[in-house]
Amino acid sequence: MPDDRRPDGPNSRVRRTRLGARPSSPDRAPPGPRMPRGPRPPGPRRESREPREPRTLPILHQDKWLVAINKPVGLPVIGHDEEASVLSIIRQQIRVRRRDQGPWTLHQLDQYASGITLLALTPTARENIMRSRRFERFYLVLVEGPPAADSAPENGTVSTEQKGRDTGVVRQLVTHYQRLAVRDGRALLRLRPRTDAPGQIERHLRQIGAVPVIGPKGFVGLHLAEITFSHPDSSERMRLSCPAPAWMYDAVGLPAPQSDTPETTEGWDEVADWYAGMLGSSRSDLHTDLVHPGVDRLLSLTPGQRLLDVACGEGTLAARFDSREVAVVGVDASPRLIELAQQRHLKHARFELGDARTIDRLSLEPFDAASCVLALMNINPLEPVMRGIAGALKPGGRFVAVVLHPAFRTPRRSSWVWIGATPETQQQHRRVDAYLSIEPIEIVMNPGAVAAGEPPVTTVTYARPLQSYIRAITSAGLLIDSIEEWSSPRQSEPGPRAQEENRARREFPMFLAIRAIKPAQGLGIAITDPAS
Repeated sequence: MPDDRRPDGPNSRVRRTRLGARPSSPDRAPPGPRMPRGPRPPGPRRESREPREPRTLPILHQDKWLVAINKPVGLPVIGHDEEASVLSIIRQQIRVRRRDQGPWTLHQLDQYASGITLLALTPTARENIMRSRRFERFYLVLVEGPPAADSAPENGTVSTEQKGRDTGVVRQLVTHYQRLAVRDGRALLRLRPRTDAPGQIERHLRQIGAVPVIGPKGFVGLHLAEITFSHPDSSERMRLSCPAPAWMYDAVGLPAPQSDTPETTEGWDEVADWYAGMLGSSRSDLHTDLVHPGVDRLLSLTPGQRLLDVACGEGTLAARFDSREVAVVGVDASPRLIELAQQRHLKHARFELGDARTIDRLSLEPFDAASCVLALMNINPLEPVMRGIAGALKPGGRFVAVVLHPAFRTPRRSSWVWIGATPETQQQHRRVDAYLSIEPIEIVMNPGAVAAGEPPVTTVTYARPLQSYIRAITSAGLLIDSIEEWSSPRQSEPGPRAQEENRARREFPMFLAIRAIKPAQGLGIAITDPAS
């Protein structure tokens, strides 16, 4: 009796296949890993199984330099003659008339695979990304074979050698893999190729005995789920992600992710109650005594004016203005934080669930002012946030942002150090280990509780230099008219080092505040990267 759960069972919707390399084409992108494709399974001809040409493609990210889409199965990235393709559809979708005006491919993705396809909208953007060594891809692949055995390792590295064009030159090809889940003889693997060579994924899967499976519509279970790269204009580190088709998760018993938007706001819904408790305790003195009064002063709001509070959290800033009859609209991506804000029952405020990067979709009335307090360092990318805020402001409206000081207070990149022989002669300095590079950093929000044995509460912050914030704000058409650096007002307990600690605390600012104005004529300033 055949096992109905196996690919050769009578009720199976998943078939096994061996990988085959797709021939290269001179019209395709520069060499990359060939996406695996198996022989056509028994059934109707390919033309009758392919999906209808989509009129539009789901866009994951778009700016002046790049567009990223979630490519469906069956659609080639580059078509031939009149064949529908990602390029032909996206040209119509973004209204590009001629092929020589772009977009241009940045990597290859097989017709029978799905996932993120990143395209350059300018030749310069394409050149900058192709030269970068920080372009990484993460694939999900559903396989059978030894990696699906219960005794198989949960992760590993596959390495092979490839002969170079020059005699005696050998290139090492490396792919890391992680097993995410296994059930009924199938495993879902996450692949991270560290090198980029034709046929690399095919070869390395074969080396570990992994045989990809074919899904319900006859397509290989291979999905490009995540890419990270340096933005070709700002050099800011970006991450785009979209979930694989649901059947790939179902095959191993994992719930399919519901969101296909890039870079969700990491962790804040899970830490909402902890965060609200922290702001309501004595630990929030920096907010109540320093940050909020400074924001209040820079905004200079009067009764009847309207404030857009981006990433509003549980509404503490809105509560400050409620007695002055300032109409506040708070927006936050965390449903729990919005719920806590609404429980304040503020008379002159309302709170809406929304992503800071898609403010323009909320159809809000124009505002006299906008704020984003201690949140921009947790949001990526910045450019859509600034465009949305600029679009929501009236001419002459002001925007105030507060972040941890990017030079002196970035977590894991700066720290206090003491120099001197004795406590009485020691001096305290601020050590800065990195500044210009951009990277995401996972932060444990409750280190004291973790030390006591409690589970960690984590979020992600993005380490960026000051120029990243300046560029994002001014590129949106806002004119910066004030930059302030705020030091902590806290005082050390009496002791041999207290005086020096207080001096150093005053000397090295903790927060950076920026105010920008929306000019009536749309004027702005441009920041030029000195390295360019």
